[in-house]
Amino acid sequence: MRGNATIHNRFKGRDAEPLSRGTIPALVVAIIAGVALCWYFWQRAQFPNIQRYTFGDRPSQPPPIGAALLADLGVIAGYVVILGTCVFITSRLAMSQFGALFGRSTRWALLAAATADLLKDLGLYLGTLLHSDPNSGFNGFLTVATAAMATIKTCALVVALWSSCMCGRSGGASYGRTAKARTGGTNAGRSRKSPRSTQMR
Repeated sequence: MRGNATIHNRFKGRDAEPLSRGTIPALVVAIIAGVALCWYFWQRAQFPNIQRYTFGDRPSQPPPIGAALLADLGVIAGYVVILGTCVFITSRLAMSQFGALFGRSTRWALLAAATADLLKDLGLYLGTLLHSDPNSGFNGFLTVATAAMATIKTCALVVALWSSCMCGRSGGASYGRTAKARTGGTNAGRSRKSPRSTQMR
């Protein structure tokens, strides 16, 4: 009881939730599926001069990029599944308020990245419907907005990856320290009981 009270106070009352045997294979399958989606759709989501086109260097006649934008939806789904699964795992294993905070920030960063990516694709698609100057009027607004969404997506993905790594590091270290403390308490209890059991014999 004393060892449990120490653990409770040290991690501010947060207990890790071990993953069940049925959950672990499902999470592994989810990560594999996300990697497969990214790998399959990544090349299909590319088109010539994609970075220059996304950040404003657009010709007056937009190129046919509809198929690439559709494929980019598969890439978005892939990294959302991968990072979402990692967030689920690390949030379950987090035993400190620090780890829980990074788990929440990772979820919000992932949501921001996916939303910005979808808005970026929407801006690129709407830009293909307009044949006016890409640097003026509504088309100019789309050009600036698309570049802004692409920047937000990149920054949010960096935050999501960093937070996920920090959350996993904190959760794994905390879980390891707690398991060690509990094992030590169990061994101490056994050592205290052994002389009494010897006397009874």
